[in-house]
Amino acid sequence: MNVYVIGDIHGRYQAFHDVFTASGLRPGSDRLITLGDVVDYGPCTRQCVDLLLSVRDRISVLGNHDLWFLEWAFLERARPEWIFQGGAATIRSYGGSPGNVPESHRFFFRNSVPYYVDEQNRLYVHGGFDPERPLSGQDPYDLLWDRTLVEYSRERPVTGYRHVFIGHTRTQAAAGSDEPVVRHNVTLCDTGAGYGGYVSLIEAETGRYWQSGKADSL
Repeated sequence: MNVYVIGDIHGRYQAFHDVFTASGLRPGSDRLITLGDVVDYGPCTRQCVDLLLSVRDRISVLGNHDLWFLEWAFLERARPEWIFQGGAATIRSYGGSPGNVPESHRFFFRNSVPYYVDEQNRLYVHGGFDPERPLSGQDPYDLLWDRTLVEYSRERPVTGYRHVFIGHTRTQAAAGSDEPVVRHNVTLCDTGAGYGGYVSLIEAETGRYWQSGKADSL
């Protein structure tokens, strides 16, 4: 079994499909870990979730955009800030109504986790966390929004974990790079798909990655 991790997809189905295919990921036997923010900005959130559901061994880490989507799907609450930040595209993807969200999609997001640690002591989280405090005692909401770990990793590794994979903060903004960025034992995996950039799929053990073309041109 190979373990793959994918940064923020943001409804960019063609970009996601391209890296999924190029990587040779085996849906029946390999593991795929999503770092959150599957939804919003791109027009094809529904198709992205369908492709994720084709992977038998999958772990879904919750992102801040995914949480907004859950509020809409279950509570019929559409935050204005969500609509403005890509939510309108997700609503269109589901035909304009939370009643059109399939139960399998609801299950996928409802069962997302705030973070995941695999058998090799690699940590996967959407935003970040305070590395000076035990992760189990931190507010799950902060794990969706934190950006301080990005700066922390410039100077030193994160202790307690073999490697840490995070999304949320675009590599373009953090490091001026269109590619995944490795700082000590932290990999920044959000390569800007939400803003028309790229979707990146990484093999966790080796760090090898596959990257889509520019998402807004596919």
